Amino acid sequence: MSNSNLGALEIGTLLSFSLFGVTTTQAYTYYSRFPNDSRNLKLLVAVVWFLEVAYGICIGQTLYETVSNYIHLDRLGYLPPTLLISEGITAAIIICVQGFFSFRIYRLSQSPYIPVFNCILFLTRLALYIFLLVYWSPRSPTVIEFENHSAWVLYVNWSVSVANDVIVAVTLSYWLYRQRKSVDIRTVALIDKIIKWSLETGVLLRRVLPCDLSFI
Repeated sequence: MSNSNLGALEIGTLLSFSLFGVTTTQAYTYYSRFPNDSRNLKLLVAVVWFLEVAYGICIGQTLYETVSNYIHLDRLGYLPPTLLISEGITAAIIICVQGFFSFRIYRLSQSPYIPVFNCILFLTRLALYIFLLVYWSPRSPTVIEFENHSAWVLYVNWSVSVANDVIVAVTLSYWLYRQRKSVDIRTVALIDKIIKWSLETGVLLRRVLPCDLSFI
């Protein structure tokens, strides 16, 4: 692993920890402001937060191992096991988050086509993460071995991820915009705010994911 790659990993990890702080603040705000939401929705938020904690522990351990092994060049070239474990955690987060968005799109549109297509996309991402975890975990690969054999998996995953997020953002914005025509002025302002949040969540504020092995 080169100096530039290690630097990218460190920066990505620190940014991810910063965004986890934002996530924690959002979770606290949610529980404070919406105590009457359904138990299932509250449980979903809690599950995602705990998965994010586990994810942060994994990438933190990955960063620690990488930095502590910097003087041992023979060990520095191997992918830390915690980095691969974080792939499985990311897969679980994908199921929760994208599954919720797909359900929300279905509730707004009352049409199964976009939600089903969205499910196919995030299940594809899930399959790719599982492949990386199952195939490479027993092998303790070097960075070069991983890049030579599985770089295509990351490229496909990133492409599907972008498509997934764009479809969610555009579809939610479209159906929310259609709702503006049948509500009063105060509700229109609320819908406009939700559209803005949908765009930020789906496109503008994509999370930095060191677990995608993007430092290779």
